[in-house]
Amino acid sequence: MVCCGQACWSVLLTVKMPRSLVNVTRREWVLKVPFFNGAPVDETNNFITAIALALKLEAYAPHETIIKKGEPTEKMYIVQRGVVSRLGHVYSSGACVGEDMILKDAKRTSDVRSLTYVDVSGLHREDLLDIVSRGHFPVISKIIRNAAIRMALRREFIHYAKSIKAIRQRKPTAGRTLTQRELLATKLRDGRVRAFLHLRAAVGGVVSCMCMCHP
Repeated sequence: MVCCGQACWSVLLTVKMPRSLVNVTRREWVLKVPFFNGAPVDETNNFITAIALALKLEAYAPHETIIKKGEPTEKMYIVQRGVVSRLGHVYSSGACVGEDMILKDAKRTSDVRSLTYVDVSGLHREDLLDIVSRGHFPVISKIIRNAAIRMALRREFIHYAKSIKAIRQRKPTAGRTLTQRELLATKLRDGRVRAFLHLRAAVGGVVSCMCMCHP
């Protein structure tokens, strides 16, 4: 975050604006979040207003870490101004990063850093959960829940694929060369065990994600 002396600070949007003005000024940003779309017009408009009022403006200097790999998925950011990077890709105004905040008890899988001076609107997971838990946005709640399930499954399958790759690259024990039959049997045994563990984790992740929103 932008620092002043030894203290770091975030700029909070504390000025109260009329609901209609909030809706107009932030509608375009909010609608760029994939899982905030698809509901009837009235529900979408009311949801956008609720989300817009929950957003908090934060400022970062160049080369600061906005999201750190391994930290809990607690917040999502919409870039208002400036440029950020993630996994070698560059994102500018209107982009959304940290979408995995809809996952429950998950960890970040990559860093997000500012490349220039950046203004972002942050949405905390607890604020989103509070909004959808009110029961006023049934369609959007379902869309978010489905997005969380797909995201959790995708993560587990990627993890599984990496495990299989590691198994294939595993070298035999020093001093002994495994036969092709032994090597294949070892890979299949380890692969089945890892597949079971990862799929079990995926199911657990899906169940956790379904707790994100009420049906």
